[in-house]
Amino acid sequence: MEKIVLTEEEFKRLERFHIVEGTIEKESTMYYAPSTESEILKVYNSFDDKLYMMNKIRTTRNLLGYTKENDFPELLQPLGIVMIGNKMIGTIFPVKDAYTARLYLNLNIVSEKIKIEILRQIGLLLEKIKKTNPKWNAAFSDVHLDNFLVDSIVVDENRNISELSIVACDTDSMKILDSTGNPAYYLCDGEKLSELEKYKLDSEGCIIPDSNTDIYCYNMILLDYISKGSYVYCLSIEEFYHYLDFLDSIGFDPNLLQAFSSLYETDKDNVSALPYLDTLLGIQKDASLKTFYKQRFMN
Repeated sequence: MEKIVLTEEEFKRLERFHIVEGTIEKESTMYYAPSTESEILKVYNSFDDKLYMMNKIRTTRNLLGYTKENDFPELLQPLGIVMIGNKMIGTIFPVKDAYTARLYLNLNIVSEKIKIEILRQIGLLLEKIKKTNPKWNAAFSDVHLDNFLVDSIVVDENRNISELSIVACDTDSMKILDSTGNPAYYLCDGEKLSELEKYKLDSEGCIIPDSNTDIYCYNMILLDYISKGSYVYCLSIEEFYHYLDFLDSIGFDPNLLQAFSSLYETDKDNVSALPYLDTLLGIQKDASLKTFYKQRFMN
C-alpha cells in the first residue's frame, strides 16, 4: 500500500478538500494530497486515540481481503495510509469526479425515476454485502446518502435511464471480521433500539453493525425521501407507527409499509423495502411530518 509521510509543518499546509455544504462529515477532515490531484487524504479527527486507530488499521486490512475474495467495484478502495512521522493519522483514497446521492435527491431538476434508481442501487449494494460469505461478518455500517456517490449516469433521448452506477465511500468504517464498524448516523438513538433484542450492543453500549442495522438505515433513507427530509428516525417507536398509519391513509403501498414496520418488531429480522421502490413512482402525496401532525391533531 502507498504511504505518505508528512512533517507537522507539511500537515499544517495541506489544503482542505472541498465538499458540498451540508455533507455529513463527523469522523474526519479531508485534504488534497500534496503531490497529486488524483488522491485525497482522509485524516481522522481522533488520530491520537490508539484504540480507534487500531480499529481503522484492522478495517482497512480486512477490507482488502474482503474485496479480493468478493467482486466489489462499488466499494471505494483505500490506496494507503497517511502518517506524521511514525504515527498513522489517516487513509489515502482516490478522488472520484462524482456527487453524493444526497445532492441528487435534493435537486428538483433530477427526475423522480433517477432518484428512485439511485435509491435502488444503494439497496442492491447492501443486499450484495448481506449475501457474501458469513465468515466475513460484514456490514456497511454507516448507511446514509452522503456515503454513496453517483459514479455514472446516462439518460437516452427519451429520458430513460440506460446506465446508472454508484460507488460507496467511507469504506474504512465498515464492519468486517474483527473490526467494529463506525457508529451509524441513523443509529444515534441507541437507547430506543437497545430495547429490542435484535439490535446487539457491544461492551460500551453501542449498537453492533449487522444486516439488521444496514436495513434499518436503508429504510430510514427511504422514509426521509418520502417525508421530504423530516427526520423520521427521530420519532419515538409509538409515533413511528402512527406515522405509518398516516402513510397508509394517504395511499402508500401496504408491502412497503410492512417492510418499514419490521424495524421495531421484536420477533423478526428487518425487511428491506427495496422490492417496493417502484410503488413510490407517481405518488403525489405530502407525507411530511408537518402534514402528519397537522392531520393527526386537527382530526
